[in-house]
Amino acid sequence: MPQQFHQNRIIYAALFILACIPLFAGLGSLSIRLWDESRLAVNAIEMYENHNPWVTYFDGKPDMWNTKPPLMIWLQVCSLKLWGINEWAIRFPSAMAALLTLIFLFRFIQQRIGNPVWAILTAGILVTTKGYVDLHVTRTGDYDALLTLWTTVGGISLWQYTETKSTRQIWIAAVAFGLGVLTKGVAGLLFVPALVFYLLLSGQLQAFLRNKNTYFAIVLFLLIALPYYFIRERYNPGYLHAVMENELGGRFLEAKEANDGNWTFYLSWMTGRDFIFWFLFVPAGMWLGYRQRRTAHGRLVLFTALMGLGFLLMISLAKTKLGWYDAPVYPFLAIVAAYALSSAYQYLRHAANISQLKRRMGIGFLILLFTTAYVVLLKDTLSGNDAHAEINVQHISQYNRGDEDEKGAVLVFDDHYNAPLKFYLYQAKAKGLIMKKQEVPDLAGAYIQSQVGDSVVTVSDPYLIRHLLHYHGAVIWQIKK
Repeated sequence: MPQQFHQNRIIYAALFILACIPLFAGLGSLSIRLWDESRLAVNAIEMYENHNPWVTYFDGKPDMWNTKPPLMIWLQVCSLKLWGINEWAIRFPSAMAALLTLIFLFRFIQQRIGNPVWAILTAGILVTTKGYVDLHVTRTGDYDALLTLWTTVGGISLWQYTETKSTRQIWIAAVAFGLGVLTKGVAGLLFVPALVFYLLLSGQLQAFLRNKNTYFAIVLFLLIALPYYFIRERYNPGYLHAVMENELGGRFLEAKEANDGNWTFYLSWMTGRDFIFWFLFVPAGMWLGYRQRRTAHGRLVLFTALMGLGFLLMISLAKTKLGWYDAPVYPFLAIVAAYALSSAYQYLRHAANISQLKRRMGIGFLILLFTTAYVVLLKDTLSGNDAHAEINVQHISQYNRGDEDEKGAVLVFDDHYNAPLKFYLYQAKAKGLIMKKQEVPDLAGAYIQSQVGDSVVTVSDPYLIRHLLHYHGAVIWQIKK
């Protein structure tokens, strides 16, 4: 027994390391991404500098475009204090949220359900899911990895409550969904219809509504989710109106920034890219779960399938569609798909009516499938190539990482929306590089214009001015005396 326990610890440690590689390796190698990540990065840096935890700022003014609550930004501020102003610090909270999600799922299925194979396969499927371990989710400083952690914990805890009637589980669910709202606003509530539908199908809705603990949990949820909105409105009048315009109907009823698609948008992404190795096992897992619906295993599979499909229905009905909005479904669908594969594994191991050759071929196929999915994901994740539209931002980030000889630069750019460059301005300032926004360097005899393509008109001793690179409306000059 001690030897087997030691062997299991070694196996789990090896699997933990394998899971950490796609989450953390090369996390800071890509430049800060345009839109959500760069916006949050600037919000976090300005909060870090102005010490105002209630109002998010962008370019020195209250940010009324990004109206989400600031839990992710608070965590990024803590990360900036720990790691400094760099890409790793902005993305570290997302990677940690993903790791905690994997640990939570593994421990839940291994300890509560008592099936270590199912636990390992669930974590393996999730960490090899391109729609989860990708830009905008675990690999960048967006909201979605943290949101997925809270919705996963909340959903699973509520299922445990339906099984055990443990008051502790309903408190955990209330806290988790409250933190989900504090992470990404109304998106933290999109699983509620599926939860209510499961309670209705399982015949527990009436008892749930009659239980006083339900209402205590709702009060706890409200105490976590709502106060920020009113505090922010007090310090930043007009915030609640902006939230209603942007979240409560805005993105659901109309396509923002031309991000639209038909009702099959997310299914196409899942089957063609994001869940390509695993989607076929979801209906198989649902069928097996239905056959075992009178067992806890079967009920868990049906619950997680309903959660995943219900969330997909909600975001498919919304007018605004973006490829990473489906991230919260993957932990639930990973449980369903893993149930099918773990059932196949158990059959291959214990069935008496198959030959040893077929048994080895079947297990070999499972190993090959996971190995292929893992290698493909690592290749995509660790390639380190910036998208074409952002390649020059990568050059600017590399410039900020340069040696001491590179100091003495001025960054001049126009009024285009350029949140990544704002991040690198702050980074350069923290590193002591001389970088200024929309200013001509105060150098006698030197003339620099702020339009891309312009050149130095006059260079007067003792200054040396050299053009380094440009990006849209941005120019970096090296200035030495």
